[in-house]
Amino acid sequence: MAEHTGKSLDTQNTGNGKDKGNRTIMFLLVIILIGGILRFAKLDYQSLWNDELSSVVRTDFNSLGEVIESSKSDVHPPLYYCLLYLWRKNIGSSPFSVRALSALFGVLAIAAIFFLGRTLYTAREALISALILAISQFGIYYSQEVRSYSLLLLLSICSYLFFLKIQPQSTASRSQSGLVLSYILYILSTTMLIYTHYFGILVLFSQFVFILMALAYGGRRGEKGYLKILASQLGIGILYLPQISVIRAKMQLAETWIPRPRVDFFIQYFHEYWGRSETFFLLASLCLFCFWYFRKNEGENDTQPGFNRSALVLVWVIVPLVTAYARSILSTPVLTDRNTIIILPPLILMMARGITSIKNKDLSAALLAAVVIAGCSSLLLTNEYYYRITKDQFREVADVVLENKEISDQSLIIASAWNAGYFDYYFQQAASPFRVSHIYENAEDIPAFEALAQGSGKRFLWYLIGHKYPSQEFLQHLEKNYKLLGTRQFKKCSFFLFALEKRP
Repeated sequence: MAEHTGKSLDTQNTGNGKDKGNRTIMFLLVIILIGGILRFAKLDYQSLWNDELSSVVRTDFNSLGEVIESSKSDVHPPLYYCLLYLWRKNIGSSPFSVRALSALFGVLAIAAIFFLGRTLYTAREALISALILAISQFGIYYSQEVRSYSLLLLLSICSYLFFLKIQPQSTASRSQSGLVLSYILYILSTTMLIYTHYFGILVLFSQFVFILMALAYGGRRGEKGYLKILASQLGIGILYLPQISVIRAKMQLAETWIPRPRVDFFIQYFHEYWGRSETFFLLASLCLFCFWYFRKNEGENDTQPGFNRSALVLVWVIVPLVTAYARSILSTPVLTDRNTIIILPPLILMMARGITSIKNKDLSAALLAAVVIAGCSSLLLTNEYYYRITKDQFREVADVVLENKEISDQSLIIASAWNAGYFDYYFQQAASPFRVSHIYENAEDIPAFEALAQGSGKRFLWYLIGHKYPSQEFLQHLEKNYKLLGTRQFKKCSFFLFALEKRP
């Protein structure tokens, strides 16, 4: 069956073609339902962790203008923060609500990769791609986080979907209005992509490289069409001009928490993509081997002559990785596994194509079944995803303060964290008046703390620690001068409760 445009080529039996289309839609809806359940299940089971609380705090303003201005001091562009701000205003600010936005983007990404797979290959590869993404622990994790990565994944897929639709080989039979709409959607989705995350620029760059390759190796075939695409990319660059000064400032940063990547970084990342499961890792590698081994037959029954689909997905993977790796080695490191979520879609598409490339239908079905079982096992057994605490427990620390109201009413609350608002978020969610008075972490903070403590008139001191541990000098000062009443360690968070009366 050659169904490369996503439409049935069975002209002998229109009814049969409709039945196939209905089955495809039914399977897609079931896959989306499964993916939605996996993304919305236990969405608030774990506390928001440090980076998620950073997103919340950066959207805690009275206007979009303030949100955009605040984003200039962050490492990410403003689009996600703007959407989260509007979402909070209209939907709510509870942990479930703020995470639900990313979960929604994750579900939309499942539908988007189906349409991308159907445009690039056939409905069969499209359904397999959607299924693999639906059960992907990597995709689910970032669909349950108050960060931009789920939106980055969705827009990466959309950008390439409309990039495909404006390729010269696929526009011959398109109406003028349909082609114009595809160009508009390409420009819109790609502009949104690069306003979501700086790695989105690497997706655009990979498309630029693919066009240069097509012009270099395709002769004059499609030259006019490719030049139009280059012109649309120039338009995207113009739309990005307001962000240029900000990104130039970010590129000057010489220090970062990100370590320089090892030479074998991709193997490590590939392991992360498949949930740190050896079985899933090996099966994914086998699928990619089948894709590579059988790629020579790609031209058979191709409805887009001269268009090399293998080259496109490989460029999508290789160009961002090589560019980010070079930047990380030669200058400031920027390469992390979560930033490279932009290459998850082409990897999944290659896996799906590798599975369908096996001529023996039983072997192909067996490999697909093994991939699905390994994916579910990785999610539920290897990672115990819905049952194991892996994120900073800010909520649990805040709950201790809230549960001891009689003490807390007479307490001064200070913290060691990146922002006092990280604990205050949970106090606000409980409609409590408690707030962190100040951040104190180092020996240099001791005089200021002492002045605050002695002038507070409080009997007790809560010292809350979240993701950022204080210096030993500051902790030793507290333990030496005040009586410790209680302490407890949580996941990357803890608290100390002191009596504020000075030791004799």
